[in-house]
This record gives sequence, structure tokens and C-alpha cells, in this order.
Amino acid sequence: MNKLNLDEEDIENAYLLARLGSEYYQKILLDYFLIAAESLTISYSHSLKNSFGPVYEELKELVYLTFEKMMLRDYPVYNCLSFFKFLYIQQINTYIRDKHTILDKEVTNDNLILLLNEDNISSLPIDHKEYQNGHEILDIIYNDKRSRLSKREKEVINLFILGYGIKDIAKKIGICYAVTFRYLKSGFKKCEEYIKRFLPEAII
Repeated sequence: MNKLNLDEEDIENAYLLARLGSEYYQKILLDYFLIAAESLTISYSHSLKNSFGPVYEELKELVYLTFEKMMLRDYPVYNCLSFFKFLYIQQINTYIRDKHTILDKEVTNDNLILLLNEDNISSLPIDHKEYQNGHEILDIIYNDKRSRLSKREKEVINLFILGYGIKDIAKKIGICYAVTFRYLKSGFKKCEEYIKRFLPEAII
């Protein structure tokens, strides 16, 4: 099945099989939704840029959250693509409301930056001290907001490096296989980009 060329029946079948736990169809469907949501993501990121700065990556991550909500629904929906877009826009509206709540607080610009970019690793629900102490480069990446790593990406990478498989990670943190795979892939990509840009001397 080509995720770039699915008809309506293909999408509905993939959705039902994904809900039944098929990792293959979860990945197919998530990739399809990422493509289908791209125009919305770009449009909203452009319109929000003046208020919040670059938000494209944050909005793209909301696609994963929206997909997860669809997979965890008690009952399946009809016309899942339209429903997905409806949920995605709801997630974006919640994101905008939360951002405005932060902006409405009387804080300095420096404190605001800290609020919007805080990635406190110690708050993650896993013990990764052994991992961090042996990986100085990842320490640097994790503690630099320029890496753009989300807390979830850090959590997934930590567990993967500690030897957990994708299935085990998904079960441990309570998200589906496809979303776990995406977090791992996007997290490693951000690490690679960071090293190339800010730590070129670390490349052997």
C-alpha cells in the first residue's frame, strides 16, 4: 500500500487495522496524516510566527498527539481523515490558548524564553543517570534548547539507548508503536543536525 496514493477506502481500512494494533498500518496511517496535515501545519505556523516565533516543529508534534487520540478512542469514527483534521485543529487551538496564557503572565523576556523552552530532563519518569554520565555529547545536546528536542523525544531516545526495543518503549510510556518510532526517528535526526551545526569537532 502506497501511503502517498491512498483512496478513501484504503484510508478507512488502514485506520481500522491500525486500531486493532497493526504496527504496519499504524506507520502507514501516521505517515499519511503527516502529509495530509502539512498544509495546515505550514499555514498555522506562518500565521503564528509573529506572535510566538518559529512553531512549525511544535505544531508537527501535535500531529502525533492527534493521531494518538484517534488510536485511543473507545469507538472508531467514519471518514477518519476529516475527523483527524478536526482533532488536529482542536489541538492547535488548545496550543494557541496555552501559549497566550503564558504570554499573559507578567514575566521578563528572559523568563518567558525559559518557560517556552524549558526541557528539564530530571522530570522525565525514568532513571537515566547512568546513561547521561557516559554520554557527554548527549548531555550537551539535551541541555541546549537549540537542539529543539521535546521531552518525549528525550524519553524515547533514553530508553532506546538503554536497550529497550520500540515495542517495549511504546508499552512502557503508553503510546502506540508508530508514534514511538516517529519520536525516535525525529529525535535522532535533531541530534544529528545539532552535532553537524554546533559540534562538528565531535564527528569522526
